Amino acid sequence: MYIVVSCPVCIVVSCPVCIVVSCLVYIVVSCLVYIVVSCPVCIVVSCPVCIVVSCPVCIVVSCLVYIVVSCPVCIVVSCPVCIIVSCPVCIVVSCPVCIVVSCPVCIVVSCPVYIVVSCPVCIVVSCPVCIVVSCHVCIVVSCLVYIVVSCPVCIVVSCPVCIVVSCPVCIVVSCPVCIVVSFPVCIVVSCPVCIVVSCPVCIVVSCLVCIVVSCLVCIIVSCLVCTVVSCPVCIVVSCPVCIVVSCPVCIVVSCLVCTVVSCLVCIVVVVLCVLL
Repeated sequence: MYIVVSCPVCIVVSCPVCIVVSCLVYIVVSCLVYIVVSCPVCIVVSCPVCIVVSCPVCIVVSCLVYIVVSCPVCIVVSCPVCIIVSCPVCIVVSCPVCIVVSCPVCIVVSCPVYIVVSCPVCIVVSCPVCIVVSCHVCIVVSCLVYIVVSCPVCIVVSCPVCIVVSCPVCIVVSCPVCIVVSFPVCIVVSCPVCIVVSCPVCIVVSCLVCIVVSCLVCIIVSCLVCTVVSCPVCIVVSCPVCIVVSCPVCIVVSCLVCTVVSCLVCIVVVVLCVLL
């Protein structure tokens, strides 16, 4: 199926809809699209899908959405996209997915979101992205994930978030990133993780954070990092961790921090670090 949208489109879903894709689908959007979902929607993808967005798109979800992806999906975004989620969403990915973002994207989540990734995922961000989470989010990663950020990203978390990583993850940050956490966050890492930071990063934690690392983690920081902790943080490390810092790092702690290390930790500092 080949779908080309070259003129403004408004889609309003106010009744239950189930979409099953079992054949190749190619969607090209080159004009404004506005989608409003106010009734349960189920989307099942079992065949390759390619979506190319080159014009503004706004998606508003106010009712249950269930998405199951079991075949390769490629999404290319080169124009502003706004996604507002105010109702539960469940996304299950069991096949390779590639997402390329080269234009501003704003995602606002105010209702529970559950994401399960069991197949390779590649996300490339080369344009500003803003993610605001004000409701429970659970992310389970059991397959390779590769994330490349080369443009400003702002993440605001004001509701519980749980991230479970049981497969290799590589995150490369080469542009400013700001992360604000004001609600409990739990991160469990049981598979190798590599984080490379070459641009300023600011992390503000004002709520309980728990990090459990039971597999190799490598963190390379070559640009300014500022971390402010004003709420309890618990870190448990039971596997080798390597941290290389070659740029100023400022850490301000005004609340309890508990660190339990039962395995090798290697920290290499070649420039000033300030701990307050």
